Amino acid sequence: MSAFVTPSLALSLQAIPLGQCLRFSRDGYRVNSVPSGRLQSAHDYKRMSLRSSLEGDLVTVVGAGRIGTLLAGAKGSGLAPARLIRRNERIVEGSKGPIYVCTRNDDLASVVEQCPPGRRTDLVFIQNGMLRSFLRQHNLGNATQALVFFAVPRVGAPPADGGGTVAWGPWAAAFAARVRACGCHCTVLEDKLEFDRRMIEKLLWICIFGVLCESEGGIPVGEVAEKQADRVRHLIDELCPLAEEEVGLHGKDALDRERLLQSLLEYSRKIPDFVAGFKEYPMAKRMVYGTPPNTIA
Repeated sequence: MSAFVTPSLALSLQAIPLGQCLRFSRDGYRVNSVPSGRLQSAHDYKRMSLRSSLEGDLVTVVGAGRIGTLLAGAKGSGLAPARLIRRNERIVEGSKGPIYVCTRNDDLASVVEQCPPGRRTDLVFIQNGMLRSFLRQHNLGNATQALVFFAVPRVGAPPADGGGTVAWGPWAAAFAARVRACGCHCTVLEDKLEFDRRMIEKLLWICIFGVLCESEGGIPVGEVAEKQADRVRHLIDELCPLAEEEVGLHGKDALDRERLLQSLLEYSRKIPDFVAGFKEYPMAKRMVYGTPPNTIA
């Protein structure tokens, strides 16, 4: 499940113009264009003198958008060479190293399909949302996952660090090293329960701030944090119980609502100029109205 939609959230969605909805639908299936000089063949990398690193022999970055381009361009001691590929390209067999998946949730099934079975344990999923059912369906329940708390306004731009990026799983330390080389903080979590809590936090942030930014005509998240904190609080009260039920957080494991509110507001204030968007609108629309994901009505 990548998003939760309740009546209050649905009302906000109705304020998004139809043209915006159509743009979201197209973006969900767009093939990213990449300058030809940025991609290199597997043969080119075999000729490199590879050094021992946290990341093994070769890093593969799938998806040439803002996050993928940033990670592929990271330089630093202990980092392996990185190969940036489009989301519809097949992943190289034989190499050992993390495969950072920087695509939207809509593309994950095809990325897994393009990955050789022997390398699927190297996949590192960097998505907003709850991937639990998807990962279990593909026997990837123990795959590395990361939650990005930094913003990249456009491809090639430096990131604005929100300070809360976390990773869990076999390649978590490698991912953290690459993120730090980009100038951002990253914490490796060993406790899956704590990762699940942070997963809910990031999911609620993108759902709530994405819809509020769009419904107010594209205002930045900093303005939402300063002027609409009460609406954020209300949506947290609606959405958080659904997320906790999905993950199985009850009683003492449940999230503190006030602390969660302050955390979401603080993150938004650290990246005040970023304009969040409800990028997977077709999927959300299906959850609200029961319509197929490609239907805009």
